[in-house]
Amino acid sequence: MTTRRNVLALTGTTAAAALAGCSSDGDSDSDSNGDGGTDSTGTQLTDIIEITNQEWRGRSILEATVRNKTDSTIGTLQIDVNVYAGDEQISDGYGTITDLPGGIEDTVRVSNMSDFSAVPCKDATTYDLVPNFYFENTQYEQQFEHEYNPEFCE
Repeated sequence: MTTRRNVLALTGTTAAAALAGCSSDGDSDSDSNGDGGTDSTGTQLTDIIEITNQEWRGRSILEATVRNKTDSTIGTLQIDVNVYAGDEQISDGYGTITDLPGGIEDTVRVSNMSDFSAVPCKDATTYDLVPNFYFENTQYEQQFEHEYNPEFCE
């Protein structure tokens, strides 16, 4: 059984995000070494990209809009999505954006989410987005977590 604790230990991340394009007051973000996705020069993941919107399309498709805040192109940006019922991971998937130019937004559609058949969708409590990419020879990865709204199951 994969638990949230095991997944967090494997990814080495924790954090926060926006839900269906709306911000939440209870969010926080950091990574496994406690520096919030900061590289050796002090650059943080959130200095490079911003998740400007996200929206569930039913229970197994998430669309996330990402803006490249730099002047340089990001080659491949992957967004991992994990859904939890308490501490148990019940679904996951990922999507990618390739060649995202500086200053541009693009939307990734995570539609390959694994099925909620083991645990009913209404039991989902949280989900996270984990963008990861290389930028200027440094890998960035940070988890953004939010509450899962049971209305997404409809």
